[in-house]
Formats: sequence, structure tokens, C-alpha cells
Amino acid sequence: MLIVHGTKDTFVDVELSRRFAPLFGAGAELYEPDGAQHGFAVHDDPTYAHPQSQAWQREVVAKVADFLSLQPPPCMPMRFSSRSPCQDQILLGLRQEGRPHGPPKQSASSIAASAAAPAIDTAQAAKNAL
Repeated sequence: MLIVHGTKDTFVDVELSRRFAPLFGAGAELYEPDGAQHGFAVHDDPTYAHPQSQAWQREVVAKVADFLSLQPPPCMPMRFSSRSPCQDQILLGLRQEGRPHGPPKQSASSIAASAAAPAIDTAQAAKNAL
């Protein structure tokens, strides 16, 4: 996780990010553009026209792009699975800790029925409105 917080933010004190960043674990990084206000702008520069506001914007965009380029790809759902690889990893961790691991599995037909139910209700409501 990347947290970006300007050191001169007058809306949200940077000390909050400094205090809470460690709670996100070892993968969290706090990046503090020196002198930047909330929104990474010079105070009273809502259009980001000031050269320093534009410099901070470029700096933050570059930092975010660099951070994202170093991250593993996000977990994506498997094509024929109701769970994603991330969910499987979380469940495995819970099982190893001896904690309950979520609701009972649903059958494919009950998942399909619950997914189709709102569409049927919407169609019926549209018919009733005529």
C-alpha cells in the first residue's frame, strides 16, 4: 500500500498518516511530498496553475506509477471458479490459524438462482408499470 501525504497539508495532519502507516504492515510505504498541501497543491491554487503545484502533481504521478510497476498483479477471479486466488489464500491462512473460514459453499444452481432473481423482479416490475 502506498500512502501519499503532503507535509504541509492543512486539512488532514500528516501526523495521522505517519501514525497509521505502520498499521498496514511491512508492504506499506508513506511518501511525503515536501511542502505539499492537501491535493498536492500550493495553498489557494484550486486550478493547479502554480508551477510548484504542477511539479508536485508530476512527482506524485511518477511515484504512484513507480510503486504500481513494482507490485504483483492483482488477484483475478478464475474463469470457472466462484472464488479468486486471493480468496483461496485468505481462506488457507484462516484455516492454518484455526479460525472459521466463511459461509458454507453454495451450489452452482443456488448461486445462479440468486443472481437471476433481481433481474426477474426488475422485469416483473417493468411489466407491472405498463
